[in-house]
Amino acid sequence: MNPPAIKRPQRRTLLSVVLPLVAALVFTGCAPRAGGDAASSGGSLFINLPSIIVEYDESGEASLLNMPVSELGELLGSDLSSLSFEAETVSAMVNNGIQHIQIDNQPGGIRFYQNSKPLPSLVWDDDARAGLGNVLEMVAEDAGPIAPLLPLLPDIGLGLTLKMPSSGQEISTDITNDTLLDVAKAEGILSQVRSTPVNPMTIVYSEDGSLVTGNVPFVLFAVPWAQMQMPPDTIASIMDMGIETASITILSNGLAIKVNGEEIPFINWNDQQEFNNFLSLLPVMLGPDSGIEPMLGLMPMLLSLANGISIDISFPTAG
Repeated sequence: MNPPAIKRPQRRTLLSVVLPLVAALVFTGCAPRAGGDAASSGGSLFINLPSIIVEYDESGEASLLNMPVSELGELLGSDLSSLSFEAETVSAMVNNGIQHIQIDNQPGGIRFYQNSKPLPSLVWDDDARAGLGNVLEMVAEDAGPIAPLLPLLPDIGLGLTLKMPSSGQEISTDITNDTLLDVAKAEGILSQVRSTPVNPMTIVYSEDGSLVTGNVPFVLFAVPWAQMQMPPDTIASIMDMGIETASITILSNGLAIKVNGEEIPFINWNDQQEFNNFLSLLPVMLGPDSGIEPMLGLMPMLLSLANGISIDISFPTAG
């Protein structure tokens, strides 16, 4: 007999929040967009919008148009609470010198900037966007309207700027051409990713959250795998979402991820500086109890390997 379904909280995605805001925010509460000059897949953007500015106070409350999102959401008839952060997250970002984060949709994917300096990007093509849509429908209860919009993203210029409290820094949109992500560059990156040889290892989780590893490569012997056990309720939630497998492939230029065999956009860094920015930001965003530090310490060594390492994860299935 199948176990009873576990009710999980509604998961809102960034796109499901941003898209309903576009019409209301085109002319107000906006700034120039970092990738505003990037060409779409067809050669010109048919929708090119400025960046929407979201400002945060010390408590983590987000504001748009000088209005808390809790109030603005009531006016728009949409729950915007997912734009707010925990106070600890905002404090950690401010203490680490993060004044603003820019999220910019470009034809070949999504570019991220911290204090106007480039971070790793999400790189996509038609297959990766289709996979992302399928995964979003699986893990986010409100993602239904988003999937049909994903094919349009290469032709929509849309940006979001998250501005931390006490941020007096001017938000710059001056970026070099090598950080722009067009369709040709995205196709070249993904072609290389898909053709790179990988050495696979496995992790098999049980319903109690314990795990068994297999084929662990020598360079990963030092990882404290036992610390990567999950609480049983986390495993139950993963099972409830229908996630049976996940794959994380570590390559010299990024991370390739699949969920139930569905490829999602590739996390790509162009150079060592972007990679270092990525490493310094992850603990801030994930929190001190994320347990990611052991893997972060090994990442520089893993990136020097000729072949990638694929960590293939299996979860228990209901029934």
